Amino acid sequence: MSPFPLVERIPYGGFAFHLVRGDEKEESLANEEECMKYDEFIEQVQKRAHLSSQSEAQRATQATLETLAAYITPMERHDAASELPRVIKEYMQRPFLGPGKYSVPGPESNVSLDDFYQRVSIREEVPRETAAEHARAVMSVLREALSKGEFEDIRAQLPAELYNEFFAAK
Repeated sequence: MSPFPLVERIPYGGFAFHLVRGDEKEESLANEEECMKYDEFIEQVQKRAHLSSQSEAQRATQATLETLAAYITPMERHDAASELPRVIKEYMQRPFLGPGKYSVPGPESNVSLDDFYQRVSIREEVPRETAAEHARAVMSVLREALSKGEFEDIRAQLPAELYNEFFAAK
């Protein structure tokens, strides 16, 4: 047996063949599907925010979701993350609190929309107006990526001004 639990080493004459067990094949297929979902998420952000590269879309996604994560409870971050591709899931589990002069946001806070955009701007290292455009694109893709119930749970925890900007009448 090989040191890798999902690969068996089968000797045959002077050669050794490595057989991949079914578990690994299924895991590999699941990862490929997840990667496609990640790529699709990033491509949609790139398209909606009119960005020139996927790396810009990835940065916008990370900045927005890490900022959003600070506004919702740890349990809700975990629940939302469970419905997202692996890399994006990590963004939802790492809240960005901003530099020291900012108060820590949370589900109970009444932080302004401007504060949210400023935090995204700092995290993404772009002007506030650019961060606002990117955040709107990311949030629209997030809405499509989450189940209706999970989306509603997040929406219920956002301060009214954020809710209205991103989700009201949409």
